[in-house]
Amino acid sequence: QRYYLIYSIVLHQLTLDLRGIEQNAFLLYPNGMTEESCFRHCHNNNEISTCRVICYKKKYVAFLTGDLDAAAKMIELFKEYPLGSTGRIVPNIINVFIDGLIGFFYARKHRGDEAMWTQVGLDAIQTLSKWAKGCPWNFSNKLFLLEAEYYFLMEDDSRAKASYYASIRE
Repeated sequence: QRYYLIYSIVLHQLTLDLRGIEQNAFLLYPNGMTEESCFRHCHNNNEISTCRVICYKKKYVAFLTGDLDAAAKMIELFKEYPLGSTGRIVPNIINVFIDGLIGFFYARKHRGDEAMWTQVGLDAIQTLSKWAKGCPWNFSNKLFLLEAEYYFLMEDDSRAKASYYASIRE
């Protein structure tokens, strides 16, 4: 029951954040909790699913508001809360796709961590490839877009262009 209460509050906070409304949805929770204190509490109590939901939320807001540095930090933090068989499919789909986009964005910066970020993108491609085999109409367009980003990173403009167009057609 507690998980669903927190999950609802996190989704409410996501809505507030994306609309630019500076309110704390966690005030609905006892003891004047904030998102950070909720996260610390869940982390300390090994509530992995709740920590994962808060990471998703933070990454979505950061990504959708253009704060890719904050989104990248959430990719790193998310590694502490691996997906198990209990993962919710829609957040996982969005998470994999966003990770791929962020990975290739940072790989293109050609910093010392280019290989790590390239691998984040390639992992997303690998996951979407598996999903696209089972359900091409739902995953092919996302897969083609990430492949285009990879080819762009590799400076293979003709394959990047072909993949971009394929992502639009799918």
